[in-house]
Amino acid sequence: MSLNRLLIYASRSTGILTSLINLFTHIANSIYDEKMSLAVFGTSRSGTTWLAELLLSLPRYRIIYEPLNPDFYPYVRKLIRRLGFSHRRLYVYIYGENIELYNYLYNVLKGKVPTLISPMFLFNILWKAKRSVIPLKKVIGFPLVKFVNGIRLLPWFAKNFKIRGIYMTIRHPCAVIESQLSTFWKTKPKESIEVLRKILLHDTLKIKELRDNPRIIRKLGQISSHYEFLATLWALDYYIPLCHQKYRWWYTVVYERLVLDSVRELNKIFSYIGEKIPKNAYMNLRKFSATSRVRGYVKDPYHVLNKWKKKLSREDSEKIMNVLNWFEMNFYSIHDPEPDYKALLSWRC
Repeated sequence: MSLNRLLIYASRSTGILTSLINLFTHIANSIYDEKMSLAVFGTSRSGTTWLAELLLSLPRYRIIYEPLNPDFYPYVRKLIRRLGFSHRRLYVYIYGENIELYNYLYNVLKGKVPTLISPMFLFNILWKAKRSVIPLKKVIGFPLVKFVNGIRLLPWFAKNFKIRGIYMTIRHPCAVIESQLSTFWKTKPKESIEVLRKILLHDTLKIKELRDNPRIIRKLGQISSHYEFLATLWALDYYIPLCHQKYRWWYTVVYERLVLDSVRELNKIFSYIGEKIPKNAYMNLRKFSATSRVRGYVKDPYHVLNKWKKKLSREDSEKIMNVLNWFEMNFYSIHDPEPDYKALLSWRC
């Protein structure tokens, strides 16, 4: 058999398998109420996977992994174009309307969004099998939806979808950026700073909470490094939900507190949805997450929180924190891996 025919046969077989899996999960999950769903929001490398793993220790929950990632869901690519965003972060103002996006996310929460064989199917089945969970059990159940591309939608999402529990993870920007640079940014071609500035300006002018702030718009024109670009993405991602955290529509999981005061924070995470801590959650508490660069168990929590200091230069760290100063987000510093918790949880835009 020629290589071309083999590829065609493989793609057709995968398509048939995908269709069968989608039909099975669609029927099996149609009995579940979307109001029982859970959602985890955060920026990339902020601990969303780790938190999702902990919550998946609950019975009858399954992961829906990044349903706003256009690489996993082709429909989302069209949605981004129709909304007019140049970057992957979607945004709708808290009091805005978007029927198409609402309907799509409603189907996500019902578990009716088509599954892809790779990486979605592998994440649902093989990854969970590695974690010693019966695969079938985690294909059927209430959706636990993990978003990193949806962080700027969080206030709008929380206002429109009254589900069982919504969480937001936040982590030190220097730690996040060092991790991003060490993982996916390493293999991606770097756009010029001029192009990145245009992307940020284009998207920021659509954000109602920021578009009328001439100082921020002016600062975006001063970005001159990839560190500042990534720091601005971090700031934009969290500026929007932190502006509206006064409504208390979600529980904020501070990564550093979960690392250092694990059991107490874990108790709060599960108490938020009226649950006791499952035994399996304790098992995953000291494990590195499935998307971590290392495997095994966490031996020294402070090493985990401080390792970015060895990877980033003092100059680059200061560039990152200087960007946060533009947004008056001063609850993190380069001296302390933990935030000023009071300042963070009382921050207003």
